[in-house]
Amino acid sequence: MNDRIPRTIRIDDGWSIPAADGVHRRTLVEGTAWSVPVIAMSFATPAAAASGTPTLKFTKSSYSGKACGTITGVQVKRTTDGTTADSGKTITVTLKDGYTFRGGTTTYSGTTNAEGLISLPDIAVPAKGGNSSFSASSESLSTSAPVAAATETPGTPFSNGTRVTGLPSGVKATQITRENAGGSLYIYVRGDDGLIYRSINSAALTAVTKKTSDDGSDTTALAGSLYASAQGEQFAYISTAGVPYNQASALTGLPKGVKAAQITRENAGDNLYIYVLGDDGLIYRSKNSSALTAVTSVKAKKGSLYASASGQQFAYVSEDGVPYNQASAMNGLPKGVKATRITRENTDTLYIYVQGDDGIIYRSINSSDLTAVTKAKADDGSDTTALDGSLYASSGGEQFAYVTKAGVPYNQTTALTGLPRGVKAKQITRENAGSLYIYVLADDGIVYRSVNSGALTAQTSGGALEGSLYASAKGEQYAWIGPAC
Repeated sequence: MNDRIPRTIRIDDGWSIPAADGVHRRTLVEGTAWSVPVIAMSFATPAAAASGTPTLKFTKSSYSGKACGTITGVQVKRTTDGTTADSGKTITVTLKDGYTFRGGTTTYSGTTNAEGLISLPDIAVPAKGGNSSFSASSESLSTSAPVAAATETPGTPFSNGTRVTGLPSGVKATQITRENAGGSLYIYVRGDDGLIYRSINSAALTAVTKKTSDDGSDTTALAGSLYASAQGEQFAYISTAGVPYNQASALTGLPKGVKAAQITRENAGDNLYIYVLGDDGLIYRSKNSSALTAVTSVKAKKGSLYASASGQQFAYVSEDGVPYNQASAMNGLPKGVKATRITRENTDTLYIYVQGDDGIIYRSINSSDLTAVTKAKADDGSDTTALDGSLYASSGGEQFAYVTKAGVPYNQTTALTGLPRGVKAKQITRENAGSLYIYVLADDGIVYRSVNSGALTAQTSGGALEGSLYASAKGEQYAWIGPAC
């Protein structure tokens, strides 16, 4: 009765359906022009069979904490099929980006209980906070969960590794200095309330400036303006109104309308020398607290004023990139190269270091022409040009240190070792105190130390405020601003 119905339905070249009424449960397979059509059979899979895949998951989709805090109750679950607990299996969890388990480790392994769960030890959030992820693995299974912790601005002052107390509740440190004088230790801290605080011999900090003067004018400190003499007990700063202060006394002499932008204060013998860079670009000097008078006529680049630790000398960079020793322009920079930073120190001999915008460090001895003392590339071809602003000269004078643009710390022309893989230096100091002490603040927020050119080792646990590292002129001591934990 169906003999007239074709047994094969042609679609086009190379395709056919071997049934009168369609494919049913069959799949078409393309053949060549000369091949016999092929029928591939496919069978439906029962829904229950798809759930037989083992799973590994954190019990929460994400986690959160706060800087210096602790995350508790983290669990990971393994199942045989998405539902049934898989007990007796080992799960390993790994942390990164500064998150650690109790005791400081970053890896933990545990065996699943009857519910297929492992419970993790408390997890410490790094001082810097930040986003990361928790990773878990078990045999061929793996999973991860994001974790977030708001980054908290560091604001706790530290002398070496010891917290300096005394700041009022809610006040954060923004700048710190640390010097010794006559057997006493003087630490100065600028708070974000604009006041300067002092600690003597590790006592609690107490305010040594006020918010307003007797006439009601604002005397709070301009951010970054605190300067401590290398001799230790004295300090200077600039008010937010642009008035320069020697300790708690306002200095006079700036022309009407001119505001102080940078200040230094050093002693040389029985004389006190204070230098002020005005926002008019000129440098002014006060000797023994006299009125400020201009000592330059060429405009200085903002922030370039440098006073020798020995006191009466200064150096600066002009707005057009020419380095100056006192009021005299220096020679020796290659044509087209501009100075970006200058230092000037005496040790019987006068050493001046200049960082050029080509990333090279140049040196002058006893006012000779500047000559290059670093190279653009190391012998292995790596970039050794200096990170802008990283040049540091020992208060003793003849030695220097810097950080390359690649984040490698250098003592003179020798790269320092010891930073963890992937960590880059951001700031460096170098001072002598019988031994050579080099401190490096890295981009992981940790302060590292090298003694006598040894490998750098971590001195802090992280979270340091960028740029807050301060090394005493005496050498072995340092200060910094870190987290509350």
